[in-house]
Amino acid sequence: MKNLYRIIFWGLIMALCIAAGVLGVIRKNAGFSESKAEIDYIVKSFNDSPEVKLYYQSGVLITANRDGKDLVINYDGGDKVSYKLKYYNGYLQTTLNQNDAFAIVMLKVIAGSINEYYGDNTRAIYSVFEDSSKLLLYTFNDGIEFSPVENNYIVKLRLGKPINVLSSALPISNNEENQITNEENNEVNEENVATEENNEN
Repeated sequence: MKNLYRIIFWGLIMALCIAAGVLGVIRKNAGFSESKAEIDYIVKSFNDSPEVKLYYQSGVLITANRDGKDLVINYDGGDKVSYKLKYYNGYLQTTLNQNDAFAIVMLKVIAGSINEYYGDNTRAIYSVFEDSSKLLLYTFNDGIEFSPVENNYIVKLRLGKPINVLSSALPISNNEENQITNEENNEVNEENVATEENNEN
């Protein structure tokens, strides 16, 4: 009788474990089905981008494709390199060498493709990639995260919404710089006038 209870008990435990595993797989696949169309769009937009076509004209072959759930970029400029951005629940993640110049171009085009998927064709996000220090201002909540680890970056690109373009990460234009300088000069002039009036009194 004790053996029967033991068999029933462990049978229930096994059934619960199998059910939890199946539920986990179903949830994971459901999450990916929402991201699949976006990743496919990134692949198409990346391959059609002016940046990739410019590399082609220089004899460098670059192609993007989806490998299962992951995004893979193949670079052939004499040396062949593959970059895999692994799909996790709602985001892509990869590890890149901080000195890899092409990797930054690649991420710039991917980021632009994500924003384009959500209707932003301005490519404003490109300006963020002009200086690596700007990238470090971003967090995962903004849509992109660069975590320095030794000589590498661990990069996460959020899916499901566009990447925010932080104003603090944008370069200051000459007009804006002149405006800031004029405002500072005006403040100094106002202070001088106030000081002179006080001295006269």
